[in-house]
Amino acid sequence: MSSNQLKRVNYSIYLDPVNSNADRYAVGVMQGWAKDRKEMMSDPSAGVALHYSLHMHKNIYLAGMFLYLLSPALSNALAGSLTEERIKIDTLEQQLENCGLALPSTKSSLPAFDTHALIDELKAAVNMKPLMDEIQQLKAGLTESNTETAAVQNGLSESDIATLQQNLAAEIKAHSQHREIAELKALLKTQNKLIKSLSNGQPLPEIEKPEPELDLSQQIANIQKVKKKGIF
Repeated sequence: MSSNQLKRVNYSIYLDPVNSNADRYAVGVMQGWAKDRKEMMSDPSAGVALHYSLHMHKNIYLAGMFLYLLSPALSNALAGSLTEERIKIDTLEQQLENCGLALPSTKSSLPAFDTHALIDELKAAVNMKPLMDEIQQLKAGLTESNTETAAVQNGLSESDIATLQQNLAAEIKAHSQHREIAELKALLKTQNKLIKSLSNGQPLPEIEKPEPELDLSQQIANIQKVKKKGIF
């Protein structure tokens, strides 16, 4: 682009920082920009930032011109609102509305609602009584079951347990003796049959095997199962 295509425009503005908060704030901002530009001019690596800074004022002026052509009232209102506390979207929306240039709202059109109120409405719409009754019944059943278990456990003293163990040991011993006597009787009966058959010259009869009884190890295993159930 040749230099003949570029147009240099010089303009001056007059600010009153004593009587205008907006002017005072603008002076401070522009003084900060001037300081930054001096630092960039002494820094060879800040070429891009310096180029942007030199063209920044053109964008500021053209943007202000756009607003003024759109609405002089809006331009004046925004210039008067230029303070650090008011540079925000809410200020722009308010000034647009004051000048009759309010834009369609981009916010959700759904009405705000109270979460707690919504939960209360849902509870009112749904009959929760059957569910709550069932929960109470389950709780009562668990409590009763725990009480009964505790009563069984607490109802047996150490002496009761010792007595039960002694009775069980005596029963096992008696059962073992009974089994031994039964086996001896069966053996004598078999011997008598053999002697009688040999005496008469008859073939030996088939020996009747006594019906097996539950051995001691199996009885002890059964007792252990009973103990696991909490009786002992």
